[in-house]
Amino acid sequence: MPSNQKQLSRSLLKKYLRLKTDRGFRHLDAKNKLEILAVKFGLKPAFLGLAEARTNFEHAAILLNLKYQLTNTPPPYFSRKPRVRESFLSAFVRIMMGEVVWIYSDGQVKSRISASLDGRLNEGHVLGYPQCCIRWHEEKRVLQVESVFQDIESYISRNPLALMNAQRGGGEEEMYEALLCDPRGQGYHDNQDRVSAERSQHIERTYKRYPFVPHWACSSCLEGKNEETERLNRQYQELAMNVSPGLAREIIRSLSNMTGPI
Repeated sequence: MPSNQKQLSRSLLKKYLRLKTDRGFRHLDAKNKLEILAVKFGLKPAFLGLAEARTNFEHAAILLNLKYQLTNTPPPYFSRKPRVRESFLSAFVRIMMGEVVWIYSDGQVKSRISASLDGRLNEGHVLGYPQCCIRWHEEKRVLQVESVFQDIESYISRNPLALMNAQRGGGEEEMYEALLCDPRGQGYHDNQDRVSAERSQHIERTYKRYPFVPHWACSSCLEGKNEETERLNRQYQELAMNVSPGLAREIIRSLSNMTGPI
């Protein structure tokens, strides 16, 4: 066991690895456990999890003597300003908002969390993702917003009645929010489906090639042009094996169930 892992006794590690998820939620899975351990051992600055599993995440943080904080979801950080109406962008961002739990060990990370919550810093930097992959996500976020906007505008032009119904809720921003949240409007996601398909391919390829990393790899990492994700995957795998070979096997098994053999 590496020296920095001697901070935790074997009995404490076993207790941590036995933590259960809330019934109905799978947010504290094997990869989450590895990510939080990576925070404990300095491989990762912070962990970010959905608030639905708040109790599990806080329990894990307390057990490992880590700090935790409940906040709103960080606003999306874009590589450039999307070419959409301001009212649409505001509505899009608003429906993405919720609550999340941060786990971190270094008090200095808290200021970076604040910068992310203020929209001054991409949360990927706080979570220790490679710069190339952060840029890829920023670009895809722009395309996602623009694609959804184009689809909704096209949908509105074909369905004036839907526009009238959406406008009953208030101003233009409320109209876009109503359309974005209306499950009957799923048929307008033609462009968005193409963006989502590309992202899904990246997710599956990341799971297969780099199963231990906590982020989705960019095209350069997947094609071997950059080595950042490969290096991180090796470090996370070594941490998992040092802590518990069973944890590493559980991660591979869970991903194989989703994508096929890894």
